[in-house]
Amino acid sequence: MFVSGVIEAKGTIKWSDIDEKLVAQTSSPEEVRKLARKNLLCVTGEFLDKIFAMSEVGKQIRHIQVFSRTSPNQKTAIVAQLNREGNMTLMCGDGTNDVGSLKRADVGLAIVNNPAPSKEMKLKKKEMSFMPPKEKLAGLDFAGQKKAMEEHQKEYQKVMMSMAGDPTLELGDACIAAPFTYKFTSLKSVKRLVREGRKTLTTTFQMYKILSLNSLVSAYTMSALYLDGVKMGDYQATYMGMGISFLFIFLSFTQPLKRLHKERPPASIFHWSLVVSVFIQFLAHLYVLMFLVNLCEPHIDRSDESNRDPDGEFKPNIKNSVMFVYQWWLQCSVIFVNYTGRPFMQDMSENPKLKWLLAANFLFVTCIIFDTNDEIRENMELVAYPTDEFKQSVIKVLSVDLLFCWTVEKICKTIYLKTFEEGPEDKDE
Repeated sequence: MFVSGVIEAKGTIKWSDIDEKLVAQTSSPEEVRKLARKNLLCVTGEFLDKIFAMSEVGKQIRHIQVFSRTSPNQKTAIVAQLNREGNMTLMCGDGTNDVGSLKRADVGLAIVNNPAPSKEMKLKKKEMSFMPPKEKLAGLDFAGQKKAMEEHQKEYQKVMMSMAGDPTLELGDACIAAPFTYKFTSLKSVKRLVREGRKTLTTTFQMYKILSLNSLVSAYTMSALYLDGVKMGDYQATYMGMGISFLFIFLSFTQPLKRLHKERPPASIFHWSLVVSVFIQFLAHLYVLMFLVNLCEPHIDRSDESNRDPDGEFKPNIKNSVMFVYQWWLQCSVIFVNYTGRPFMQDMSENPKLKWLLAANFLFVTCIIFDTNDEIRENMELVAYPTDEFKQSVIKVLSVDLLFCWTVEKICKTIYLKTFEEGPEDKDE
């Protein structure tokens, strides 16, 4: 259904079907919205300037799906009106006439006039290698093998070039105006940009949560416990730093999902679902930390004041051994609990490197707690736990802490995601 006329004095828009038969007339944004529910609305540049002269134009064009034969100034005006109404806009363009709207949009995406590789080419790339197969060279003399290799490598380079795009292609004004550029002529780039953006935003919030929890707990550890002589040995800091650094590296290997979901990530780091989850997790970690400190008290020798000197030489004792285990477990626990996963990015099960390294870290800390190897304990500068009951108490409270925080995070995430389960009538703008 397209605009066939505009009565500016009355603020009325006439809508006709493809047979140029008058179907409806609208005079308010609400009427346009109702009409757009059952029809695909289109307007040409001929009537667009008249619509711009009407009141509440931004709310009206919000429900028009197709704008055809528009000038560069009209494109810019469309984006500006949508922005003025508080909408988030994405503009995709490939030429100089799109520069103004690309710069005005919240997200500008330039596409290059370069054909995208076909599925056959992608499949051929997976099957090809730089060297020809042995069967192709079998039975040939040296000169024949050399010729066959040259032909195969030319074909290989041709396939690689088609996948990477034409390197001689010059980028136009649209690529300069837009913050994002896609090297092929395909609107799939819009979906890919949104998927990558959601994954990036989710990863950023995820890292904020992980670092904030680690910082809050470390603040207590480095103040109250430091004054009690609890410190970390050089070897302990090195081993734990290496183990955790690889976790953060593999955390960055997570890829966005191939399918877009209706759920959206929170718009702010101060969203209630993030703040509530971090606050409750911090209280749980702080309680566990104080529980472990009190658990160690009966086994501390208070007669030796040198052990309580914050600036003294590091001497392994039961308290700093337990605190070392707790800090390592905490780092792994915070990553495991606050890993976002679907529907914004791959689940941890789809990132095998992170999954198995995280499991290895939990297993290693468990082995330290139960003192399975004397050589490991000595290299880690730890002391043996006094009793089996002590070991069981430590592993139990750490496991309960992990399960409790995981439950809190899942509850907050589930409640937030349920807000997107409303029907289209409820969600319509």
